[in-house]
Amino acid sequence: SFDALIPSVLEIVAEVEMVERFCLASRADSLSKIKKIYADAHSFAAVSRWLQVSLPETQQIVVASSARAQSLAIADNESAVVILSESISDQLKVLAANIEDNAGAIDRFVVVGQS
Repeated sequence: SFDALIPSVLEIVAEVEMVERFCLASRADSLSKIKKIYADAHSFAAVSRWLQVSLPETQQIVVASSARAQSLAIADNESAVVILSESISDQLKVLAANIEDNAGAIDRFVVVGQS
């Protein structure tokens, strides 16, 4: 949080905003072949309504990071990953794009430097 910077010699020198665009990617050919979906907690939260409607019976497995989720999906032909569209491995194909529940969601990142 920004409050952690108060007692520090660090300061925010820039801010970057990125629109969140999530997709479901897999080695499978179709949604009907997906048995498990891997994602970090934030990614699952961002697409929860889409998953309830599109893949309600599919097992959802929360992992620590998007990188871990992606590696598990690459290793299993019956699994998929919920991931930001910009982060997809070339070993996966997009089965569903723009699946985020809030199309206007923005992630904010700050660049921190010494004052």
